[in-house]
Amino acid sequence: MIKLIIFDLCGVVFHCEEPPFFMYFAKEHNLSVNEVEEIFTVYMKKAELGEISAVQAIESFLMHFNVKADAAEMLRKLSSFKAIDQEAVNLLKKLRADHKYKLAYLTNSSLQLMELSEKRLPIRQYFDFGIISEEIKARKPDKKGFALIMENFNAKPEETIFIDDAAKNLGNAKEIGIKTIIFQGVNQLADDLKKLEVKI
Repeated sequence: MIKLIIFDLCGVVFHCEEPPFFMYFAKEHNLSVNEVEEIFTVYMKKAELGEISAVQAIESFLMHFNVKADAAEMLRKLSSFKAIDQEAVNLLKKLRADHKYKLAYLTNSSLQLMELSEKRLPIRQYFDFGIISEEIKARKPDKKGFALIMENFNAKPEETIFIDDAAKNLGNAKEIGIKTIIFQGVNQLADDLKKLEVKI
């Protein structure tokens, strides 16, 4: 019987802020979108692992392209591109109704970026618990996040489902024994949850 459902946030509950930010920044500074993404990812991964702050990551990113701008302001600009998927939120509400299932999130993000997002788009209210990669200095698909969430709820892998829009993040969860779903849309997710005998 399923007790715990773990959600990735970006690309599942949120429309990710990064792709539109890359396009905006590339257009603004006459750069290749691919190069912007590549350099941004190098530095932001460090922030997501707690090696540097998100503002420091943006500072290094701006310095790489020799762009003079306020890093904190640019981080706010990045966050402004994030949007909630209301259909996904409606599904979260249904799953959590009557305390049927415990809901958690596991996301690769920095604390600073998450706090900015939460001010604009308060999402934590729909979850019972969550882990941001910077908090544990481990990014998905590292097994550490899954283990800590299951421990928090005293849930076994076979009682747990993990949902992510990136197949590369599912392998380690499967290896532990967690049931996994690749997210391709809210209707598909609802159907796949029902196949695993989740009541919606």
